[in-house]
Amino acid sequence: MTAWLVCRGRAEVVHGKIATAANAGQWLIPRPISRLQRFSDDIELLSVNFFAHWPTGEPLFDLSEALVLEARDHPQMEQRAMALDELIGSLVASHGYGVYMREMPVESYLRVQQVFMGFFRVLIEALASVGLTPAPPGSTDARLSLALNLIERHPYNQPISLPQLAQAAGLSVVHLNRLAVQHLGKTLRQFCDRRRGEYARRCLLLPGIQIKQVALNLGFSTAGHFSRWFSKQYGLSPRQFQSQPRLV
Repeated sequence: MTAWLVCRGRAEVVHGKIATAANAGQWLIPRPISRLQRFSDDIELLSVNFFAHWPTGEPLFDLSEALVLEARDHPQMEQRAMALDELIGSLVASHGYGVYMREMPVESYLRVQQVFMGFFRVLIEALASVGLTPAPPGSTDARLSLALNLIERHPYNQPISLPQLAQAAGLSVVHLNRLAVQHLGKTLRQFCDRRRGEYARRCLLLPGIQIKQVALNLGFSTAGHFSRWFSKQYGLSPRQFQSQPRLV
């Protein structure tokens, strides 16, 4: 999820055929899907990016369209975002896109989380003021929820054993997959591939990142193997994806 405060200039996002723009003094909150972004030459943004979804992968907020909020109506959002920016700036030398993947001491990480939660709280209040509240997740079988939580905690560079997941959930692989299709619309393997694919896309957008490094992060032995897997998932190669930086 993304929240942009336009400090100067104009920002616009396009979802399908719908364009939403924000000018200086406004917050722009795009939908968390692929979108085209356009910025004026004099753009200055205060940007907060974070993940907000349930263990099932469902988004915390069901944004049917991008939102624009007047900054003057929600002054604490800017105050909390500035405090977060200043804290991260004191901890990380360069804190542009991809700061969430930087290593830092546990104490520093907890400080960032504490300040971020202050911003997130006022963001939730601002969204509630325009009628948008967290969307409850669909009713999910407790055994499937256990398996999904185990997947979310699993390192990206290590293979996930479906038999071990099924054993932890007290089910057979067939039964667990049946529950996944029923509740998620996809098998557990497809769910895992989507999770890895989202991570891969985030990595590929990092400035200066090499495809080989992304492959290693995901546990692939070669960049070629990773590229074939990525192409199967998204219909284009990692390099082709990187060549479209404005489509995120």
